[in-house]
Amino acid sequence: ERYEILHGAVTEVKDACHSLQDSHRVQRLLGMVLGFGNHLNAGTARGRADGFSVEVLPQMRALKGQASSSSTTLLDFLVRQAEKSEPGELANLFGEVGEATLVQ
Repeated sequence: ERYEILHGAVTEVKDACHSLQDSHRVQRLLGMVLGFGNHLNAGTARGRADGFSVEVLPQMRALKGQASSSSTTLLDFLVRQAEKSEPGELANLFGEVGEATLVQ
């Protein structure tokens, strides 16, 4: 019985990983994050990166615009740009049957 429980859990994790790896929506979103990072780091040694560490993702909530009164974060900007370029894709990604439900 214990084996069946662990085997089921491992299968769920594998399925979630495959779903994320194969998702065009996730790939587009992460590509936007990479593009924004490269733009922000242009002219530095960190500009023109081929990838980024997942540890930077939560930091996007803390990075705010330059204006002293700005409360817009990089995450807010990413969401607006993603919705502008692919309307409804974020809703599909995080919806009831979207890829995000597999990793909760």
